[in-house]
Amino acid sequence: MTAINLIPPMFIRHMPTNPIYQKRLKEELTLIDKNNFTNVFLQVQTIMGFMNDIPHVIRGSAGSSLVCWLLGISDSDPIKYDLELARFMNDCRTDMPDIDIDVPYNRRDELYARIAKAYPERVARISNHVKFQEKSALREAVRRTGFRGRIPKNFKVGELVGYENVSAVRKEAKDLEGKERCTSLHCGGIVIFDQKVPKELILKERIPLEHDPKTTLCQISLDKDETEDSGYIKIDLLSNRGLAQAIEVCKMLGGTGDTQDLWSPIPTTWIPQIRNIFSDGQNIGLTFGESRGMRRLFVDMRPQTIEEIGLALALIRPAAAEGGRKRNYVKKHNEGTLASNDKERQIVYDDDAIKRICAILSCEPAIGDRWRKKFAKGRDVDAFEMQLALVGVTGVKKTTLLADLNQLTKYSFCKSHALSYAFLVWRLAYFKARHPHEFWTATLNHCNSDYAKWVHMREARMTGLLLSRSSPPYKLGSRNGHPALVPATGGEQLLLCNENTAKQIRKDMIKLGYWLTPCFFPGCSVKVFKENPEDKEILATFNGLVATGRISHGLTLLCIGVDNGRYIDLVVQTISPELLSGAVEGFGTYVPGSACETIHVENIRRISYERLMEATK
Repeated sequence: MTAINLIPPMFIRHMPTNPIYQKRLKEELTLIDKNNFTNVFLQVQTIMGFMNDIPHVIRGSAGSSLVCWLLGISDSDPIKYDLELARFMNDCRTDMPDIDIDVPYNRRDELYARIAKAYPERVARISNHVKFQEKSALREAVRRTGFRGRIPKNFKVGELVGYENVSAVRKEAKDLEGKERCTSLHCGGIVIFDQKVPKELILKERIPLEHDPKTTLCQISLDKDETEDSGYIKIDLLSNRGLAQAIEVCKMLGGTGDTQDLWSPIPTTWIPQIRNIFSDGQNIGLTFGESRGMRRLFVDMRPQTIEEIGLALALIRPAAAEGGRKRNYVKKHNEGTLASNDKERQIVYDDDAIKRICAILSCEPAIGDRWRKKFAKGRDVDAFEMQLALVGVTGVKKTTLLADLNQLTKYSFCKSHALSYAFLVWRLAYFKARHPHEFWTATLNHCNSDYAKWVHMREARMTGLLLSRSSPPYKLGSRNGHPALVPATGGEQLLLCNENTAKQIRKDMIKLGYWLTPCFFPGCSVKVFKENPEDKEILATFNGLVATGRISHGLTLLCIGVDNGRYIDLVVQTISPELLSGAVEGFGTYVPGSACETIHVENIRRISYERLMEATK
């Protein structure tokens, strides 16, 4: 039977009568039939049947499909949001379409167990064949010289193997790049076989599930490409902490936490407060959108809609951001001067690249996507230049276009992926604005963060929530009429009083990684000095707790907390891994900004918590 006979009867959404939808559906069903993809959609739909009480979001390009939307696999109407089908499925692609599903991280094993029970001895996890990359190859080449011991993060080859051996080690490392390093378990890919899992494919017989250790899955030796080449259908079930965070808030508010509950309409009266969360830079705790880079972008863009949140999530990725592209886009976005035609479209999403190529070459989306994939892999650029010559694209236009397309070798988002995560970030912002105590209880229970532990605790405390010395999981309770974190597993409710001494605060910071009084950690401050209003450089001194930090392009980039809700970005001109945690002090040139205050550091050192205590005397 054909896709048109098998798939439409399984639709859970009403098919719009608009001719645009009718045309798109016919196109998709034709592609599905042509490439024998029907079983892929049917199998995913079967798995969806095990997820009635487990909310999900789609990861990747599957949200571009009208069929996926009608089946309930995705939640973004691809016609309404102008999602490019070619990014998911087209005439030039014969490989099976990827339908990747994010589920709450703490319920994925439960879903695995349901599938395993329905298909006994027929379900298996797939493998990853990990290849040597530049850094791992160099480390392995060093070890092969007979070196034993720990290899530092930023090592010099000559100091480890002798400078006379550096050339040979680097040559061997170059030879290792791209070769197989080891086999690991894929992060979420499974295969459901028609019969029992073939014994010759089994790499590891039993992988117990945390939800139900008696239920096990096996691991097969095939990776994702080998699985597809062998004709098997791979489905990715991936972990998502933001979903678990949102579901717990729903349950604390008396809901069920199922799909209908989680995605129920948001009251329009709360839309202004949601927008303020982003425009005011209050994004800490919003899974997928809480970094310092996202804060700057949200404050600069002032997103008003879910679609603009998706734009921001995509715009910060390297392919869209580097070389001043992000700054240029935000400027034009705010001025309302973005290019309105596809030939000049700035590439933020993969979809933009397809549309720009199609507009310039006057080709079909399938051809545009084929060229996009080639650029993403750094292939056949010369052939594309020949195509440009045939259509008369030369000079600056050609140079600019090639520079933009060459960015695709870096990480980027397709629009459907960005939108899926944008819906979740928008929902979390609503919970943070309207139900802050429930939001922070769920956040502390479920979320990992690049921020130090004290940051989330401090943000929670600023809402009036009394904190606990006990470890998560927590539930929302009360003490003396005030909302408080209570150990979910029972036991003593160990709360700090408001009158704690500096000695107690230091002790709790060292033991717990956070402190619980209303006031900020003693001794933290930033002082800005500008004696003459005409001075171009403004000197500032700082003492603060490191909130987050990373090393990038030869710089150490830090964010420090100096007061409740006030964070300062530091740019240190050297690589200083020792500064990435703890407390620091120093001075530098202060750069005010609407998004993030910044200090270009001239002198900095790590200090003890005792030093910050002394600063209060």
